[in-house]
Amino acid sequence: MKQLFNKKNLMAIGFGLLLLLFIEVALRMFGVPLISDEDPFVGFHGSVPVFIEQTPGHFSLNPAKEEYFNPQKYRMPKPQGGFRIVSLGGSTTYGRPFYNQTSFPSWLQKLLSRYGANPQIESLNLGGISYASYRVRRVLEELLTKDPDLVVIYSGHNEFLENRTFADIREEPESLRTIRGLLHRSAGYSLLYRSFQDAGLISPRKAMLGENVDATLEQVGGPELYHRDAQFRDRVIAQYQHEIRRMVRLCREYEVPVVLCTTPSNLSGLSPFKSEHRDDINAEQLRLWETFFAQGESARLAGRWEEALSSYRQALTIDSQYALLQYRRAQALEALGRYPEASAAYMQAKELDIVPLRSLDRFNDFLRRFSEEENIPLADVELVFKRISPNGIPGASLFEDHVHPSIEGQQLIAWVVLSAATKASMVPLDAQRWRSLMPEAKEYLEKEYAKIPEQYRVLGKWGVGRLFYWAGKYDAAEKPLYEAWQVIKDLPEIPVQLGNLALRLKDASKAITYFDAALQIDPQSVEAYMGRAKAFISLGNYNSALKVVQEHNWPEKLAVEALVVEGQALVSLGEFVPGITVLTKAEQLAPGLAKVQLTLAIAFAKVGRNDAAEKSYRHYLLIEGYRSADIESAVSEWKSQILAE
Repeated sequence: MKQLFNKKNLMAIGFGLLLLLFIEVALRMFGVPLISDEDPFVGFHGSVPVFIEQTPGHFSLNPAKEEYFNPQKYRMPKPQGGFRIVSLGGSTTYGRPFYNQTSFPSWLQKLLSRYGANPQIESLNLGGISYASYRVRRVLEELLTKDPDLVVIYSGHNEFLENRTFADIREEPESLRTIRGLLHRSAGYSLLYRSFQDAGLISPRKAMLGENVDATLEQVGGPELYHRDAQFRDRVIAQYQHEIRRMVRLCREYEVPVVLCTTPSNLSGLSPFKSEHRDDINAEQLRLWETFFAQGESARLAGRWEEALSSYRQALTIDSQYALLQYRRAQALEALGRYPEASAAYMQAKELDIVPLRSLDRFNDFLRRFSEEENIPLADVELVFKRISPNGIPGASLFEDHVHPSIEGQQLIAWVVLSAATKASMVPLDAQRWRSLMPEAKEYLEKEYAKIPEQYRVLGKWGVGRLFYWAGKYDAAEKPLYEAWQVIKDLPEIPVQLGNLALRLKDASKAITYFDAALQIDPQSVEAYMGRAKAFISLGNYNSALKVVQEHNWPEKLAVEALVVEGQALVSLGEFVPGITVLTKAEQLAPGLAKVQLTLAIAFAKVGRNDAAEKSYRHYLLIEGYRSADIESAVSEWKSQILAE
């Protein structure tokens, strides 16, 4: 009897397994997508196509994407005999700080049309402003269905722009990760998991991003929100590698040739965006470091390069993690003609930048290794930029800013991409013929460059200034913005930015002049009104500041700033309780904003709420980067000053 029972159990188990296998096969036949095929790092809320079909067979840029992409059109099916190139990436591919007509996809189209065997070359520029690899991949998924003949991927500079969470991935035990990986390859599990997720019974384990880019630099606080985070950095690197592999796999599935590009950066022409000391430096070490660094700066400004280098080296023995120190050391080495050492130091400064808006070395190293392993054509743009740069160090001769090449630099990218594509026989141009035509092609590009009008180049100046302003590099933003303002008088954004720069230089009167100029161009410019309110705060005209912020309805992007100005004005006018109420609202929206915490600390102290005052002041010190060891003395000193007042 017992034997019969065991036999029935085994038959039941076997039947159950066969049923599960049947269901699994059926679900796969019906095309149920596997979780293992999804991005394990990020997901997206919704999906908005880059192009929409305006009339049958005619596609144009979706108006919802105009902020990110160049306006373009294409036809489906593709014109007979046509050769369609799709170039993807971020703002370099887009053509910034200029536009599509001087981008490398445009130069690629011109060269191939002129010298190739097929004059019907179509080049679609799918460079998305601030698009990181995980967003580029979504664009690729859309465009692969549009019959491309070649895909070019130039991506790597925007990987740190958006904040996202990797906690679940990095904290999960290896054994659980292995089991989960097996389940994710099951269609049945994938269908069941998504059903529970859609019903709200389980939460997504990965970061869910919006359809549009939410750049950390555009949030209130901007560069202040960036800090050294080794774990986050490692996960970003892993995600980048995953996305590149996935894009190559997609191209192969559609049987579309692909060229990968390394991404060069401006090393010598721009100092790091933000530097931070090593976490464990103490007050005495910091004082000594600052002494050596100041000595190095004095010697540098006087042109005493050996002396400057010696002082920088002494500072380096105390803290080698400060990006600006590595950059200054590189400048000294370059001035002394020690170019290989200078190049290495410039690279180190880039790698240590706390606001990493330039592609990491590990990205380009991965691209070289991966392309060799998978036999993928590589346009090694970084290597070529180094070879032709003065002293082998890419700088201002090829770049307009930190990563965006000059127009000649864009031409050079197209040249390198075309050379890689011809070598791999991916385009209608024989490699040997291309080599023989190179002298003529070089002359052609020079003539085309000479035709570009001055007004267009000035627009590039504005683009450079705007980018530096956006990235918080205000010292580098002023000159190109001012030069653009001398020529372009119909864009209110330029005087608004110049006004805000004047505020940072403590020249509120000059700032108001710029804001007034912006309002003459656009009387509805809320950015100009906000600038005036801030200027009134700086001038001590608190009633005028209060009037400005209370008279306007502020858009979401300026809501926090309006609350901060209103709170500062109320506190300065002695209206401490209403000021605290307003600033608390601002704190809820932007807890990492230093001036909110400082103003709250002052207001709390004025109404006798000393514990709350101390808490806000401590928060302010942390945001400002004070070390734990230094906070107590700073708090004690501040409390003494407050009590004295």
